[in-house]
Amino acid sequence: MGAWRSGLSGQSISQPSVHFLEVNMIAKEISEIYPDIGNIEELVARWEKAFPSVDLVAEAHQASSWETANPRRKKKLHGQFLNNWFSRAQKNASSKSVKRRGLTVEDVWGGE
Repeated sequence: MGAWRSGLSGQSISQPSVHFLEVNMIAKEISEIYPDIGNIEELVARWEKAFPSVDLVAEAHQASSWETANPRRKKKLHGQFLNNWFSRAQKNASSKSVKRRGLTVEDVWGGE
C-alpha cells in the first residue's frame, strides 16, 4: 500500500503494519484484564513470537478466572504469571496437535 499523506503537513508517512495493529489490539485487551502490567505492547510482541499457537487474549481471561477462583493463590507479578501461563498453553497446544495427527513423540522428534 505504500505511504499515505498527512492532512496537516503534507508529509508522507508510512502506514502501520497489520501486525503492529494486531499487537496493539491484543495489548489493549490484556491491559484491561491486567492493568498493572507495564510495557504491555513489548510483552505482547514477544509473546506472539514465543507462543504462536496460543490465543493470548482468551488465555489471559482464563488466567484471570483462575485467580478469581483461587484468591489465596492470587499472583502479584502478572507479567511473569502470564508468561508461565502462556508457556503451559503452548505446550498443551503442541501436544494436542501431535495427538490429533496420530503421531508419537518418536515420529516428531525422530526416535531411535
